[in-house]
Amino acid sequence: MSPPRHLCSLALTALLALTFAPRAARAQDADARARAKQHVTDGLAAQDARRYDDAIALYEQAYALVPHPELLFNLGQVYRLRGEPAAALYFYRVYLAADGEGRVAAEARRWVRKLDKLASPEQVQAFADARSAELARRRAEATQPAVPAAPAAPAPVAEAPTIQRSSTWTPRRKLAVGLVGGAVVALGTGLALELSARSAYDDYRLTIGSGRESLYDRANRRRHLAVGLGVGGLACAAAATYLWLSGGPERRERGERRERGERAGHALRATALLGPGLAGVTLVGGF
Repeated sequence: MSPPRHLCSLALTALLALTFAPRAARAQDADARARAKQHVTDGLAAQDARRYDDAIALYEQAYALVPHPELLFNLGQVYRLRGEPAAALYFYRVYLAADGEGRVAAEARRWVRKLDKLASPEQVQAFADARSAELARRRAEATQPAVPAAPAAPAPVAEAPTIQRSSTWTPRRKLAVGLVGGAVVALGTGLALELSARSAYDDYRLTIGSGRESLYDRANRRRHLAVGLGVGGLACAAAATYLWLSGGPERRERGERRERGERAGHALRATALLGPGLAGVTLVGGF
């Protein structure tokens, strides 16, 4: 007994669907990749021509078609070139959350370290909040695809741009601040002693008698001490300037292991020298 005709039609329809559905999906995927590639090409040309708004729009359209993590890095590059460090830092961070071992991950980390000094966490968070609100509005209107707030990664959107800024108060800079205080005290004391020495010289010129020589000796001692304190204050200021400039977070990161080895036996110490006719500061240790 032959099967009913309608059952044969259903079986044929199912067979055709199973045969042509994968081909249609592959064709659609290839078309999306081709269009995304063209958007990226046009975006790079717009970026080179400094048409940054056009480049951002093209990269977003490409990401909507093919969500490749490097497009997030491209968006960070455009925002950096446009002079928006908070937005650039956001996209670099989101890219690293999606592909921390990617082809341009090292370059992204390098830009993160540089832009970390130019944009505060509050500014980055404000950009992230504004972008999330804009994406929510676009999804509600369903008018234009855009880059999602975060790549396909376990980390939620709001956590990606939360940045811990590296502290600028390295041990060298803390010592530099202390030396600045010492320089201010030494120079202020030296100035006071210089004024006192001038007053003693005036008394010496106006005095006649046995006490005249003691006034002269007192004025000389005060002047010598003032000169010593002035030299010591200037030395403290110079040392503080060197330590501040050489003690930034990026140098601390680069030489952290070397400094840890030196800190045990070569710690820098400042010692004040005060005595009759002598004043100064000695620095003992390694820089």
